[in-house]
Amino acid sequence: MARAVSGNGVIVGETYDATSGLTRAARWNPDGSSAVLPALPGDRQAWALGVNGSGVAVGVSFSPDLRLRAVRWDPDGTVRELPPLPGDTAGRAGGINDDGEIVGVSGLSTPMGPTRRTPVRWKADGTVTALPVLSGDDGGEAHAVDELGAVVGESTSGGLNPRAVRWSSGGTATSLGAPANSNNACVPAAVDAGGGTVGQCGVNDPEDASLFHAVRWN
Repeated sequence: MARAVSGNGVIVGETYDATSGLTRAARWNPDGSSAVLPALPGDRQAWALGVNGSGVAVGVSFSPDLRLRAVRWDPDGTVRELPPLPGDTAGRAGGINDDGEIVGVSGLSTPMGPTRRTPVRWKADGTVTALPVLSGDDGGEAHAVDELGAVVGESTSGGLNPRAVRWSSGGTATSLGAPANSNNACVPAAVDAGGGTVGQCGVNDPEDASLFHAVRWN
């Protein structure tokens, strides 16, 4: 599965080994060559979820007991763990810009993934900070960051009813709103340099068999 592409054509994602049943992070270069990106030492699986123009990739590494750890891969394939917030034990990195800013989520680890999910930003030096959620919510996740440092993601209450949110480069959270026919379950996936954001929203339409519609926020 291809998950993300950089402006100069580097693609990242994962490949599945049907024999072992394991998933490995992978990178495809513009010339068509590919390489496996290693999991953290002791881990068995990894996913690559974002990449920038320098070839730095980010994603998640899975321990044998399915603990999630946020990681970044250098262009030479060296893998490094991104620290979670103090007191947390799990994380996932979902996006990176060309300045090396990384966004994702920090939380506590369970076999089903992170709980007490807090959206976070990592600076290029690995320093992690929490991003505030919308009023009335208690968690969320950051999915993408643009070249100016603006971040998009979701804000949730009890892990449910995600609301689309945009964080300024300074960390101020603003709701992106939802279409008129939406049930407000909105999850942004990507943002461009002009702030244009795309993702999906749940719909309220008994005549529509789709659960979600593609959405663009200007």
